[in-house]
Amino acid sequence: MVLWMLSCGARDILVTLPEKATPADAAEAIYEAGLRDKRDEIQGRWQAFTDALKYTRVDTLWVEARALQRELQEKLVAAASMPKA
Repeated sequence: MVLWMLSCGARDILVTLPEKATPADAAEAIYEAGLRDKRDEIQGRWQAFTDALKYTRVDTLWVEARALQRELQEKLVAAASMPKA
């Protein structure tokens, strides 16, 4: 059994392959391990986002932010449509 390890960023990817594995097998295994790692990271971020939406204050902040965005947009449109002297 051969053990491959690749350091990338803050994480290490650890892959175990049979002794007769080729370099192409190692590259494929490392790529697949990276895909799994990235999928887990994205899944964790999505879970954190959906958990945050469960709290009513987050929903309120979203509504307030959209209202402020609309007000700013209206001011920009009004300023752009004013006649220039």
